Amino acid sequence: EIKYVYQPQINLLKAVDSDDQDIVLWDLHQPSSMFSAKNGLILAKANTSSNIGNAMMIDGKTGNILWEKERIIGRPAFGQSAIFLLAVENGIWGTDNHLKVDLIAADPTTGNIISSVQFNPSEISSNYGNSGYSLTAMNDLVFVYLGDGQQLFAIQYFPSE
Repeated sequence: EIKYVYQPQINLLKAVDSDDQDIVLWDLHQPSSMFSAKNGLILAKANTSSNIGNAMMIDGKTGNILWEKERIIGRPAFGQSAIFLLAVENGIWGTDNHLKVDLIAADPTTGNIISSVQFNPSEISSNYGNSGYSLTAMNDLVFVYLGDGQQLFAIQYFPSE
């Protein structure tokens, strides 16, 4: 069985044997500790500039990056049928006051966008800080908190067959 370990002092995410942690299966320099694992996949986010970063899916067995999405805010989340991300339009975080944000449902293995939701009003304040914007998912029920307007949305995702 595989165990995933993050070493913040050197920004290293690694997979080790759960019985003998000295056996390293793979390692990947990851500039953020935002990651979660499900069904042999690791969903991670690395901040690239200020609070906006790239989300990536990593093969938990090999450490290979399967896909990457740019301009993501907050922590991405696994759902039952998709992964969920908050994508931010082009602009400078902390400088441009209002940036458009979309909730995206994407295929976990390919990263292809399945569906998206645009909030109305669609802009968020980039001066509010990263901690004000978050999402989580339980099965395919997605909760999105937009702190600049103190709004909590609950969205049920229904995958098309």
